[in-house]
Amino acid sequence: MKNLTAAIVTLGCRLNQADSALLTGRLRRMNIDPIPYTPAGADLILINSCAVTATAARKSRQTARQFRLRHPDSILILTGCAADVDRPAVDAIDGIDLILTNEEKKQLEPKLRELLLRRGRTLLQTPYQPESHALEPNVFAEHVLSEFPYKSRANLKVQEGCNNFCSYCIVPFARGRERSRDFQETMDDFKRLLDAGFREIALTGINICAYSCEGRRLPDLLEKLISVEGEFRLRLGSTEPGEILLRVIELMADANGKICEFLHPSLQHGSDTILKAMNRHYLTGMYREFVDRAREKVPHIHIGTDLIIGFPGETDELFEESFAFVKSIGFSNMHLFPFSPREGTRAARMTPRVHGDQVEKRIARLHCLAEEMSTAYRSSLIGTTQTVIPEECTGDSGTGWTGTYIRTRVRRNGLKPGELIQTTILGLDHSGILFGD
Repeated sequence: MKNLTAAIVTLGCRLNQADSALLTGRLRRMNIDPIPYTPAGADLILINSCAVTATAARKSRQTARQFRLRHPDSILILTGCAADVDRPAVDAIDGIDLILTNEEKKQLEPKLRELLLRRGRTLLQTPYQPESHALEPNVFAEHVLSEFPYKSRANLKVQEGCNNFCSYCIVPFARGRERSRDFQETMDDFKRLLDAGFREIALTGINICAYSCEGRRLPDLLEKLISVEGEFRLRLGSTEPGEILLRVIELMADANGKICEFLHPSLQHGSDTILKAMNRHYLTGMYREFVDRAREKVPHIHIGTDLIIGFPGETDELFEESFAFVKSIGFSNMHLFPFSPREGTRAARMTPRVHGDQVEKRIARLHCLAEEMSTAYRSSLIGTTQTVIPEECTGDSGTGWTGTYIRTRVRRNGLKPGELIQTTILGLDHSGILFGD
């Protein structure tokens, strides 16, 4: 009998991408063949949803409805954050065959097996057997290894959940409290990804600085990972300023490129007044101290951030204060988001609201500033030696990403996708891409 096929459609963050890789491993274990999604569809279509904003939640529901109409004969599964925090709205969608919360992703196999048995289909199963040992509180195991069959870079899930409860954020309700992945299983998954040929692996979680297993924190995990033999580099996902991140900076400075010179600690706002209203766990002075230390230890480090514009109570004066702080930091890149009230969070009830026209004007100013800062950072890399992993190669050149996460074109014969190469940066073209030789 021909194997069933499954297409996973991933919406949202890198952690969802890492979860989809674990779901792929579970499907493969059931003798179901993962395939990329195309208009032709698949026997199973699994939507890994996002609900971090009301817009993202609406998109997840729209995707489910559209796929049900396009692929009436496919088994349709919805999982992810929308299944946790928007369950009544998801339950109201006709034609979803199976709904799994984030925690129930681990139960995909028995739940899907039961569904298929009702439809007359029996599947094989060869379970992954991790070393058996008791897990301490707030430590989890996935009991499966990641698979990225169509990717050139891999995401390794190491952490889950959040304890911060920022006033605008639904994530703690969607993902639960902070938990860390079992250390040995993390090492097993990492080595499996290396064996599969990945040369860049990003550590992912809601806040990987919260990693804690068997007395090991994030810097301890990183030390073990970079001690594994082979040519590779680690990229760090979502982080928060603090003592742990300062320890990571020390390790990055001595890692000889095995830890990418890149961090993206979310600022969210450059005014202490708004940071307090957001219930962020730092103020601008602490954030600046972290950036100064990072640049002292790793001179060409890429520091990016996220900003929310139009948070309730953001007056013209507070916006100008935030703008001045952001400009003084000189970020390498910024992701800008208009405030989106998320039902179920404290900020959804906060006033006064900022008018939409004001938000658009503020975002436009910040976009211009972001472009200036990004160009300045890219230009600062001219003359430096960077390690690039080409993803697209032609006869005499290849384009990929530096460890500092800048798109770069290298002129060199015989380049192969996925290999680590060193190049001296010669300049910056009109589209913002670095070039080296």
